[in-house]
Formats: sequence, structure tokens, C-alpha cells
Amino acid sequence: MAAADEQLTFNPITYVGKKGAGYFRLTKDQLGWQCSQHDMIRWQGREVQRAEWQACGGDQHLLKLCIKGDVSFNRFVGFQGKDLQALKSHFSKHFNVELQVLPTAAQGHSWGDAKIAHDSSFRLMLGEKIGFELDIPELSQVNAVSRTELSLEFQEDAFAQDEDEVLSGIRFFVPGGTNNEGIGTSAEQLKDELQRLANLSAAGERLASFRDIWIAAPRGKHDLDFYPQAITVRGKTQTYTIKYTSIARIFLLDMPNGRQKMLILGLSQPLRSGNQSHPLVGMLVESDAKVDTAEAVPETVWTACTGLKVKRSECISSAQEPLFQVLGMLLKGFSGKPAVAPADDFKAKHPEKQQSVNCAFQTENGHLFFLKKSMLFVQKPIKWLKYSDIISMQLTKNPLRKNSFDMMLKLPAGEIEFKQIDQSVFEAVHAFMDQNPDIGSKLVNKDVANASRVPDNLARRSRTGNAQSKADDAGGDEYDEEKDGDFEDGSNESDGADDDDDDDDDDDDDESAAPPPKKKLRNRK
Repeated sequence: MAAADEQLTFNPITYVGKKGAGYFRLTKDQLGWQCSQHDMIRWQGREVQRAEWQACGGDQHLLKLCIKGDVSFNRFVGFQGKDLQALKSHFSKHFNVELQVLPTAAQGHSWGDAKIAHDSSFRLMLGEKIGFELDIPELSQVNAVSRTELSLEFQEDAFAQDEDEVLSGIRFFVPGGTNNEGIGTSAEQLKDELQRLANLSAAGERLASFRDIWIAAPRGKHDLDFYPQAITVRGKTQTYTIKYTSIARIFLLDMPNGRQKMLILGLSQPLRSGNQSHPLVGMLVESDAKVDTAEAVPETVWTACTGLKVKRSECISSAQEPLFQVLGMLLKGFSGKPAVAPADDFKAKHPEKQQSVNCAFQTENGHLFFLKKSMLFVQKPIKWLKYSDIISMQLTKNPLRKNSFDMMLKLPAGEIEFKQIDQSVFEAVHAFMDQNPDIGSKLVNKDVANASRVPDNLARRSRTGNAQSKADDAGGDEYDEEKDGDFEDGSNESDGADDDDDDDDDDDDDESAAPPPKKKLRNRK
């Protein structure tokens, strides 16, 4: 520690969750942390609302700051015990804040009593000492998985770097009963309290309700309830809350079968289910499904509510309306985001006037939709790719499959390939991409005649078979989800069968030339 003219400097200090160590400085008016690997973080002294001091092993101590306007807390590690008095005096004299010393448990127990402090910290207490604590404002999902299990999911830090350590989720076993403060009777009660404090609860009157809406991921049928500030998505095992402010984009797709439509929500705060993250939520509804608006969207409730972002008359015009239309208007009205549809230019070029093409991505088959600024693959996994993020695109015809072609995309994070696209739509895909101002310059093989060339890596994969394909898929990307083991692709099977037949013929030739040696049998006594 160094002190000069009412300035304190501590080194080396680590900002919890950030890579590297740096300097923590305090002056009469400001305080902050500086590291060569990050931009300087600085606050005004008057912005400090609360400061706490905790021991964290050996002579290492932690300084926790609650800053006005920040939804999360700021923790700094690396202070020594002798630094306490200087810090305590500086906070009191210049910032008018008392530095509180909180005892920390060191027994290493993984159980304790739940306690909520300052309506912002969820703490596990071992007697009068803190076992660990979590910041309630950082919660994105709180679910009671069962009567005795509580699941907490945390918001993704948009400013976190690849090397930063971020807590994404944690689960608690809640056996029941109460602590000394009467908190913790059940996982359900804790869930309700944490949702309220984190502003995750769907407060207010239920404005609309829809049952058995099929969602691609998290997969299954769910009930949707619209509230003034959020939507609750209730499945068989878990309930999710989607704030309207977290809806970044809406897509409306006509499925190729002509009987269904899909509404896709792009979320700034993805839904989490265990280790899986769902930034895109796709709702599949029948095109001819009607909804009784008087029952599903009761007018009396809307009349009683004040301060709503949208009027009922803007979403509902008759007693019976298509389900997808009512859902789309409600989502559009409350989120303030327009619904984006595929490009008409591609539909006009498609030989069957479709908005999409059938293809396979990794081990899943689905539909690839072309929009003006991006493309969407549905249904599982739902993948959204912006043309601006694509470095190059190549359309290739594999000689092993004469009736289909592949699309190879090069991205900053690696390569993505959509396979087995029907040859009949090759001209439409090529023409649309070539004429699109956002992707046309990135099309590698502009000459259609050269598209039959097979890249070396593609030919190598065709020779190595499924083992290499699975190895490539294992790396995945942020939108990958659990594979469906029941999926079987007929094209892959036929191609594989041809390869196997060729291999068998080669084996037969080898066998005729030199028969394999007989195995020696060994008797067991």
C-alpha cells in the first residue's frame, strides 16, 4: 500500500471475474481499478452506497462495493489485513460510507441457512458467518425444479471477455423447514421471493393466455401467459420468464408444408435449461388454428389495467382470429420490435415459390430460410447467421451425390456447412446470394460452372466417413443443442451404403489373393 496526499494505492489487486491484476486507487473524490489488460474502471466517491470487507483465506481479503446505478456488485481481492484501517478511515472521511467487516465461514460446509440481505444478496449462512453469497440483481431465471430443488440462472455479461470467469448457474437442495428468520420453508417459497427481488415475477393481471404451444427449444408443449411486463413460459417441469425488454428481434416464417407457421424470438438474455442456453425460442403453430379472443385475451382485464404499452384493439379485431396472428401482434406490441419475414426475392426465384430450402446441418435435417440481411435454420437447432458476419460463402457440388449440393460458410469462429440441398434450387440460391449486396461479394464461386469443384477438406471428409463428421461437430457453437439420436438421414445412408459396397469389393479382391490366417484356438482347462 502506498499513501500520499489523501491518496491510497494498493497492488496487486484482482477484480473478481476479470483476468489480470492491477492497481486499486482511492483519492478524495474518486476510486477505481486499473490493469494493463483492461480499460480503467473508475467511480465517483459519492456513488458508493455500501462497502463491505471479508476475509477470503490466509491474509487475503476482499473489498465489496455497491455502486449507485449498477445492478451487480464489484469485488476486489488481494488486500491484506493491515489495509483495513486505512481503507475504513478513507471511506468514512471522504465518501461518508462505513466499511462493514463481515465474518466469513471457513469450515468448508456446503449447507447452511438461506438469508436475504439488503434485498440484493442471497447468502448461505453458517451460524453468524457467510458461507457464500450471490447477487440477486444478476439473476435471469429462478425455477423450483421440484419440491426440494431450486435452480438459479444468471444473466450473461455482454462485456465479459473470453478469459473472464462468469457464474452461469447453480442449484440448491432445500429440505424444508425455516431458519431463524422464517425464510426457506420450501423451494417454491424461495423462488417466489427471489423472483420478486430480481424483478422476474410476472406481476400484475394476466392479459392473455394460450395453452399447449409447441416450442422447438426448450422442447415440448408450453403454456404462455402474457403480463404487463413479461411472459411466463410454463412447461411440464420448468417455468421461464421472458421480459419484453429482452426480446431483441422477432421472425415470422411460413413452413414448407403450408400448414404451419413459426414465430421465433431472439433474446438478449437467453433462456437456460441446465447446461443448455436458448437465445432463440421458436414457437410452432398451425396456420388454420383459431383462438377465441374473448376467452384468451379478456377485454375486462385490459380495461382495468392502466399504463399498458399496447391497446387491445391494436392486437384484436374480431372474436375469432388465427392463433399465430394474435401471438405475433401481442409480441410485436409489447416488445416494440417488428416481425421480420423471409425475402420475397428468394421466393420469386425458387422453382416452387418457397421461402426456404431443405438441408442438413450437422446431424439434423431442417429448413434454411433466406432473409435480406441474414439466414435462419430451423427447427433443431435454430441457428441465425447474419450476412455481415460471414467471411466467405462457397456452393459446392459433391460428385458422390449428384442430386444435391452443399453450402460452406466461413465465419470468424470457424466453418459451418449446410449439406444435401436439392440440386433443383441451386440456381435460385446462387442467384439470390450473388445479387444480395450484403453477401454477393463474399460468394467464392461466382461462376456456376466452377461450383462442381469439391474442396479438399470436403473430399477428405467424404473419405473418412461419420467418425470425422462427429469429431467436427463436437466443437459445436453457441447455438448447438442436444442431438436427437433417433434422426436418420436417408441420403447419408445411401451414400454410406455405396462407400461400404466399394470397400466390400476391395476386401473381396484382397481375400481372393491372400486368405487371412486362421485364428489359433486355445483350450481352457
